[in-house]
Amino acid sequence: MKRRNLIQMGAAAATGLTLAGVPLHLLAAGKKGGVINAVVQPEPPGLMMGITQNAPTQLIAGNIYEGLLRYDEKINPLPGLATSWTSNKEGTLFTFKLKPGVLWHDGKPFTAADVVFSADVFLRKTHARLRANLASVESIKAIDPLTVEFKLKYPFGPFLGIFEVGSMPMVPKHIYEGTDFATNPANATPIGTGPFKFKEWVKGSYIQLVANDKYHVKGVPLVDSVYFHIIPDAASRGPPSSRARSTWCPAARSNTSTCFAWRNCRVLRSRPRAGSSSRRMPGCGSTTARRRWTTSSSVRP
Repeated sequence: MKRRNLIQMGAAAATGLTLAGVPLHLLAAGKKGGVINAVVQPEPPGLMMGITQNAPTQLIAGNIYEGLLRYDEKINPLPGLATSWTSNKEGTLFTFKLKPGVLWHDGKPFTAADVVFSADVFLRKTHARLRANLASVESIKAIDPLTVEFKLKYPFGPFLGIFEVGSMPMVPKHIYEGTDFATNPANATPIGTGPFKFKEWVKGSYIQLVANDKYHVKGVPLVDSVYFHIIPDAASRGPPSSRARSTWCPAARSNTSTCFAWRNCRVLRSRPRAGSSSRRMPGCGSTTARRRWTTSSSVRP
């Protein structure tokens, strides 16, 4: 796959504050509160983006973790966890200023030390694609708590294109430093800085994220909770309907991730492993379900 296509796929989740590439303001239809239900298939093997980078993981965990930069549809860099960046005229020294007041989901502050640990320690070991991209990087230093310096061995043209969440997710140093990254218990309950926090994972049924009430962007997220439902049977994922009152799901190249509507809650109830959870699913069979509908291409590695 061409590098540009790879970046564009990652940028689909990094073009703004999104739910898997769909702007949250569109999903919320201008109103705050409520629940979004989505389909993910297959079930992701894990949600720690620094270790697993496949499509289902990015689809969900791209709302938990963040990168230093975001990108527009033309792959131009935009501020993310970094508010600004400068480089020398040779293109071998890049300095990033971080956004103040950003907190990890456990309340600890996000600092330059996390950036250095993420890029220079954790991801160099776990993320093959980023490891290749960092071959040109000689050193990564924290100048102060909100300033990070990347020194390159030689100019690398695509350098500013490697900072989106799929390629360089920020991971918490205070949780992973000195541990076995692959077996750290935090991998099962991921902690990021994103607009949604991990809440619950019922294997074979659903993954629930909840709003980060201390998110660093005012007024975001606009919804209270997101459920990603695992529905292996394609026949149980009904097509979109103009009468559908509900939900969202990624478009797909095949029928592996087809949309379903609130009126198909009965299908969820018929599944042995999803029955109890679907009855608990806020709005399923309820007259208070929000009337929202949108589709988008899923994020793929």
